[in-house]
Amino acid sequence: MSNPLLGEKEIKIGNELFTLRPTFEGLIEIEKRAGCSIAQLSNKIMIGITGINEVTAIVFGGVFGFKDGKPDITFNTLGNKIMVHGMVNLLGSCGQFIAAAIVGKSMDEVSDELPDDGKKKKGTDQTPTDQT
Repeated sequence: MSNPLLGEKEIKIGNELFTLRPTFEGLIEIEKRAGCSIAQLSNKIMIGITGINEVTAIVFGGVFGFKDGKPDITFNTLGNKIMVHGMVNLLGSCGQFIAAAIVGKSMDEVSDELPDDGKKKKGTDQTPTDQT
């Protein structure tokens, strides 16, 4: 079970639940595997140019953080599960997870600002890259 106050996000891929936790080590893992910074990755999600490698990197890095650096799934196995599930079905959750990691907010706070598709809600002036 995820704890939104810790920035954790629970996602479902197929019939499996994965809990993502933003940790320093996990975010470094995401950057290493995605080949760009967390801020650049957030921007790629917002403008819709995210690939399967980046989505897999986000989920793997989040699981890496939740499992204290000892994920019980390989990157390639996770990538195959994401491919079968449909990468696009995870973009909103991945965007929320990255936004929470960048601004240091809990998932509850970020979820209030962003809908599941990761786009700005009407009536708000913040995107995941805005700082308050």
